[in-house]
Amino acid sequence: MYDLYIRTNIKSHRLLPLIKISLVPIKLISPFVQWFKDKRTFKLQPNHYKCSLCTDCDDSFTELWKNSRKENATTLCRDAETLKWLYFSKAVAEKRYVIKCIDTRNDKLVGYFVFDIACSEKDIKTMQLKDAYIPQFEEEIVLSLIAFSMDLAKIHNVAASVFWPIDQKMEEILKKLIKIKRKHKHAYLYNFVNEDDELDLEGHEDHEFIPSPIDPDRGVL
Repeated sequence: MYDLYIRTNIKSHRLLPLIKISLVPIKLISPFVQWFKDKRTFKLQPNHYKCSLCTDCDDSFTELWKNSRKENATTLCRDAETLKWLYFSKAVAEKRYVIKCIDTRNDKLVGYFVFDIACSEKDIKTMQLKDAYIPQFEEEIVLSLIAFSMDLAKIHNVAASVFWPIDQKMEEILKKLIKIKRKHKHAYLYNFVNEDDELDLEGHEDHEFIPSPIDPDRGVL
């Protein structure tokens, strides 16, 4: 980046020769920075969690959901039959990818991510997280799923991956590992209003709105 800046922005500077010399130690340091980053990433990924692409939903998905259900709690039906319809129907079969995570210590399903790979009019691919389920939340599970999804994105030549947090813990993990940038004036916010009320944002302070934990691009607020 430093080299690019010099070549494109500094053309007649008197200190240009000296600045170019300073590139030498930066280029020498770069490989060590990458090595340290790779080593740190490797340490964050535990050995006993293994992720893979899923082409069908078996009884382990139903079992994971039923064992984690809370009494009187409203939730999406995550039995195998419902998930097959959601994830593998003809309408989405060509773009949807299901990544499951297995605990190799007992061969149990512990969670899964669901992505859609979409292509824009300019032939730019983005991989968007559409669903995530990790009932017994562990940071190591999330890290394993993210690492596998990043590899999947590279295989499909994806320009950007879009994540949304399923809870506050996952949001902290995403902020720690990934720099998320999106051009917008304000953060996504929502407020409950009556059907007869007109939505007028003038005169309202930011603290009067509740931050939405769901990405509006998924169509849910």
